[in-house]
Amino acid sequence: TGRRIRIQNNARVEGPAPALGLLSGTSAELDGWLELEAGRGLRVSLDLLYGRERGGAVANFRLRQTRVVSTGELHYFDHPAFGAIVRVDSLDPGS
Repeated sequence: TGRRIRIQNNARVEGPAPALGLLSGTSAELDGWLELEAGRGLRVSLDLLYGRERGGAVANFRLRQTRVVSTGELHYFDHPAFGAIVRVDSLDPGS
């Protein structure tokens, strides 16, 4: 069985916002999917589109990766423009 989660961010922040890691410009926009499928291990699939405004133009970057993970492991999905950290925890304490 699998579960797909939509990831979306359309908040706009103008100017510096150090708490968001933004030194200047506008905030990045993120859209995509995180999919979790149970089988022989837990399969995590990411398909993320990251858009960043630079000099009046928007640069888009796509991160598409699939990985088999174990419960409680921390995984970093890397792209030259951005990254994602994923950890899957069990909701059942007996698992």
